Amino acid sequence: MDRYLSGLTSFGREGLLISMKVRFLIFFFFFFSIQSIAGIKVYFSPDNSLDSLVMRAVASARYSIHIASYTMSPEFLSSCRKIARQKNLDLKVILHFPVKGIEPSLNTYRLNSLKKTLHAKFLIIDGCTTIVGSSNFTVAGLQKDINNLLFIDDKRISQTFEEAFNALWNGRIPSCSMEKPDLRVFFTPFSNCEEVIRNEIRKASQSIKFVAFTFTSDEIAEELCRAGLRNISIFGIFERGQRSKYDEHSFLSRFPFQVKYDSFINAVHDKWFLIDNKKIITGSYNFTKTARKNIECVIILSDPMVVERYRKRFRYLWFWY
Repeated sequence: MDRYLSGLTSFGREGLLISMKVRFLIFFFFFFSIQSIAGIKVYFSPDNSLDSLVMRAVASARYSIHIASYTMSPEFLSSCRKIARQKNLDLKVILHFPVKGIEPSLNTYRLNSLKKTLHAKFLIIDGCTTIVGSSNFTVAGLQKDINNLLFIDDKRISQTFEEAFNALWNGRIPSCSMEKPDLRVFFTPFSNCEEVIRNEIRKASQSIKFVAFTFTSDEIAEELCRAGLRNISIFGIFERGQRSKYDEHSFLSRFPFQVKYDSFINAVHDKWFLIDNKKIITGSYNFTKTARKNIECVIILSDPMVVERYRKRFRYLWFWY
């Protein structure tokens, strides 16, 4: 009897330990799943104060601020320089166009030396946080135009952007990419981002929604038509200021798709696709032939919370603009 009770007690203790371990593993998985989701946030201008959000992130830097962009306002660069001086940070900025009234300096601010257009827009803080999307770091981009920016707290993703930044800083074309189950990053011209976009369109099973600053790619438009032939619903918003005989609005309008020009007073500078309300393709890549040759960034993500934000955003733009 004593042996039986002793064995039962022993089993109970082991069972308790196993139960505690299982609970810990469940907690561990749940906690880090939440952290992963919480590590990606998306904001939209002009509704969100992108200038304040970005500068708050810059002011939080402890070691480094690395920025690559098409353009930048004097106010933004001056603020970054001031923060860098006060905190003794490693500030490096590379741009395609010079900042008005501020001369480039070899150590902190350089112009793109490549023959290809630097059209990507991203900012890396301390090698851990990346801010990337459609907005240039200008007053118009951050405050007035319709743009989207992702704030990503993920060291591995930031390392990919650091690799791209270091290549640009040293006069080389970025030759990096990154693929995780829920997020992928590509840079043109090293990666064929048009084919990446077309491939995602091919995978659509229900709906495709897009917002486009410039859309002149026949290949992407034809891929949308093929999707439409599979009974995929197509909705699209074009920037009215980019209206021309070359854009794809008139072509897509011939089909039973719902596409329209915006009526917003400032520019719809976004460039994103929402696939099946489950996946987002965003970044700096306009849907044009020129973008294939530029230095651009494309991000594809499927985080449900982030995708839901884009779904609501499209609905908002569709009904109000």
